[in-house]
Amino acid sequence: MTEEQRGLWLLVGAAFWFSVMSSLVKLAGRELPMGMAMFARSLVTLVLSYGVVRAQGLSLRSQEKRLLVLRGVFGLGGIVCFFYAILSMPMAEATVLHFMNPLFTTLLAAFVLKERIRVSVILGLALGFTGTLLVARPAFLFGASLALARAGVLAGLGGAIFSACAYVTIRRVTRTHHPDVVALYFPMVAAPATFLFALPRWTWPSPRGWLLLLAIGCVTHMGQLWMTRGLARTSAGRGTSIGYLQIGFASLWGLVFFGERPNGWTLGGTSLVVIAALVALRSAPKEEKPAP
Repeated sequence: MTEEQRGLWLLVGAAFWFSVMSSLVKLAGRELPMGMAMFARSLVTLVLSYGVVRAQGLSLRSQEKRLLVLRGVFGLGGIVCFFYAILSMPMAEATVLHFMNPLFTTLLAAFVLKERIRVSVILGLALGFTGTLLVARPAFLFGASLALARAGVLAGLGGAIFSACAYVTIRRVTRTHHPDVVALYFPMVAAPATFLFALPRWTWPSPRGWLLLLAIGCVTHMGQLWMTRGLARTSAGRGTSIGYLQIGFASLWGLVFFGERPNGWTLGGTSLVVIAALVALRSAPKEEKPAP
């Protein structure tokens, strides 16, 4: 297996962890403000990421600290926008807007990182985006009589753009920095910012609430770590197309834990998402490439 193929499989794992995080956030939202979930996600990730960096003896010194901080700012913007979209519109619409980020990532990577856009990557992106549309069935495309809040739509698109900027920045800084150091800078920026966001509506959690908050932070840490290591080994466009698998995982968790039975649209869309991920995996070049 080549380094790029390893990177793509790491991104499959990251999609899995992020889908678990979304399910835990949905559970936590029944008793706690979303700001607390964002803060828990950032704080636990900060502690775990710092432990990983210290255990490996990695240095946080950098001549490109501005880029590392910028990665954290982009990630923070993505979190805030995504959570706002979730709160202000149905999950389907928020999800389809968020998963436009691979399209933005591919375009940004082509201009900023000068990455070549291969036909296989375009095919994977097209299949994945089509599958996402079928799963989410947004009202503004499928004709349902559901009015969308303009602020929510803008937040959803903003979250996708912030995420794309974060992915491209990760791809850039992992050329000269260890992926675990890059992963640490995100919670270093997000933890204090989300604490200020959570403070006005702070609610003391129940034992179950504490467990959910801890779990959210732990699985987010795994997702961030695997995503950063994966993007360090593959192109930004191909790598983020794997993120569409999160839709398939989310459909499975919805069925198992929330009794949400998928219909024909969902099954068809999920199939396209899986095919898109396989296209991206198969299109990885066979040449070995050293990872940072």
